[in-house]
Amino acid sequence: MNVSGRRSLLALCLSWHVANSSLAAAQTAGTQKTDPPVFKTEVALVAVPVFVTDKSGKSVAGLTAEDFELQEDGKRVPIAAFQEIDVDARPSSNSIPMVMTVASPDASASIQSVSQRQFLIVLDTEFSPPFSIPLARKAATAFLRKSVAPGDLVAAAVSDPSGIKVLSNFTSDHESVARAILSGRVPNARIPASLDSTEETIHSGNPRLDEQIDAEKALLSDVERGSYQPGVDAFLENMSSLVQRLARLRGRKQMVLLSGGFAEGAWDAPPSRDAGGPDLIRSLMWKLFREAGEADVVIHTINLNGIYGLPRNWLEKQSVSSSSGGSGGTWKNHTVGRDTMAVIAINTGGLFVRPTNNFGQAFREVDQVSRHSYVLAFQAPASSTPENRQRRLKVVVRRRGLSVSHRPSYSIAAPAAKSKP
Repeated sequence: MNVSGRRSLLALCLSWHVANSSLAAAQTAGTQKTDPPVFKTEVALVAVPVFVTDKSGKSVAGLTAEDFELQEDGKRVPIAAFQEIDVDARPSSNSIPMVMTVASPDASASIQSVSQRQFLIVLDTEFSPPFSIPLARKAATAFLRKSVAPGDLVAAAVSDPSGIKVLSNFTSDHESVARAILSGRVPNARIPASLDSTEETIHSGNPRLDEQIDAEKALLSDVERGSYQPGVDAFLENMSSLVQRLARLRGRKQMVLLSGGFAEGAWDAPPSRDAGGPDLIRSLMWKLFREAGEADVVIHTINLNGIYGLPRNWLEKQSVSSSSGGSGGTWKNHTVGRDTMAVIAINTGGLFVRPTNNFGQAFREVDQVSRHSYVLAFQAPASSTPENRQRRLKVVVRRRGLSVSHRPSYSIAAPAAKSKP
């Protein structure tokens, strides 16, 4: 073919390509005019573990999906799947059948992933009376060896002035965690010598109690001088860091905090003009409460001060709706930390165990809160609102006289960014 022929063929091909491109564009334009656009909506299944207790603090069994109402951002949403979790019925996961109200192939996997109980025992050696620490260790190990179910995951940590040290990560090997709590030793960690105490009993009139009262009186002076508050700041910041680490795990994480509690005078006081002080501590406390809710962490608190001279009906006088949350700032040297422990538990959905000389019974009360529980699942459109935004949750139980505890919010993670080719 000569040069003139090749040029004619090239021009013909070019004209054919342009004509087809114009035809395709015209067809596309015609389609857009007649057919509405279709947007694909991805649906995420959200599983919400729920604890329901009666007036005595024991978990309630036998509820059905009809006994609950589930709300997201104030709007009622249908329950897609429902299952009662009975710890004593394990290891058979099918002993209580799951109720499906809306077909969802992922419901079973989602519910099973959040149904396992998880306990993190945190022993505070900084704000606890020295004579109570060995008793707490003994009660904690008995709880792990006798009360937890075989399928429960447990972990342990120690809090001291140098920070929070993890003794054991979550494991089903309960005995190894019990031994870690008994030893109380972490490499390169500063553990007070009082952990080696062998004191086993607490008696009214014991000279040790008088020493403790004198120490708490001196503590009040420290609070007034401001030397006590930096330790409280560090404790709350460390607790927040621990909660953030727990946020990576699915399901409800039950933290059992064994502590005497830091003094109410550190936070339940009039606002201060100075930076820090009670205002900073209150801010750190509310930060801890918010992060615990977002991470689905409940904090059960066991007061290690024991019983000696408690006033009557003090718990009913607690107010956690205000920023102070205490009992009017009244300092009582024999009940230091009591209000603090109550406020931490109540504001995270946990159980506050009244001061007792029987820490074993305190652990049994904690165990009863989740012996029976429920998982409610609902379908949340992932694209209806921006990802990673916290969406409010509310679960209502329709039977009278029952209390319900659940995470107050949730978020749907943004989809992973696709790598460029």
